Amino acid sequence: MNLKKIRTVISISGPPFKWFFAISTFTAGYLIGSSGNYQLFELITAALIFGFLAQAGTRLINDYFDYDIDKHQNSDPYQNTREIIKGDIGKDESLITGFMIYSIGIITAFIFLNILSSVMFLLIAITSYLYSKHMKKIFPLNTISINMIYGLYPIIAGYSIYGNFANIPNTLWIYILIGFFVGMASNNIKDITDIKGDKKYSVKNLATIYGKKKTITICAIFLLLSYFTLNIFIYTQHLPFQLIILNLLMFPIIIFIMPRLHSNNLSAKYALPILAFHNILFLILIPILIYL
Repeated sequence: MNLKKIRTVISISGPPFKWFFAISTFTAGYLIGSSGNYQLFELITAALIFGFLAQAGTRLINDYFDYDIDKHQNSDPYQNTREIIKGDIGKDESLITGFMIYSIGIITAFIFLNILSSVMFLLIAITSYLYSKHMKKIFPLNTISINMIYGLYPIIAGYSIYGNFANIPNTLWIYILIGFFVGMASNNIKDITDIKGDKKYSVKNLATIYGKKKTITICAIFLLLSYFTLNIFIYTQHLPFQLIILNLLMFPIIIFIMPRLHSNNLSAKYALPILAFHNILFLILIPILIYL
């Protein structure tokens, strides 16, 4: 694979948002499981496996099956990541490369981490393939499967490195819940930009079923639930009160941007990075404050 293809794979993997979501959930699970007894090299290696390899494989395979849909996403502010449409990578080459990257991820997770992390990576690959080929048109199974890929599997993999599954702390369950809320908001926001092609090919999601405005309202509700859950968690864990203030300050910023998603592409470009910032800040920062 030449340098241009490597850049293409990096671009198609969806930095920074997709990386941040998976890395933050994995890191949160890792820190909770290790209770601060972590190895920096191991953490960085694991984050790259679940942040880059998993997302690159997922996007390459998804874009292979979405080829016909993506051709109609002329207004998509993220169309720069549609590398197959741009001709930077062939359609069949995308599928083969995706499976190769998944294979590398499964093997490296087994070698550098543990067998359960390898199994979680395998589940990401299987779920991603099934979602892209079969489940994309089955609502709400499609939305749930995406949340499992970016939230549930990585956090379980992270916790499995040192965590005790016979005595799972409440913190882990809270983080799984928060990850679900944030994932429901962020992934459905992204679907708004794909609504034209999704409707043409009968893809069922919140945007195609309820329209843009109702989808934005539903996403706002999920974000609000995540904020309430985070603030209750911060308060009950006796963490610095400034975190609650910072968390609350983020909400009006996102609420200001979200209604403008349907009116121009510029707002859509900034909404997801802001959500990514929220994920990386709180899903990682809070475990650090607890355990380090």
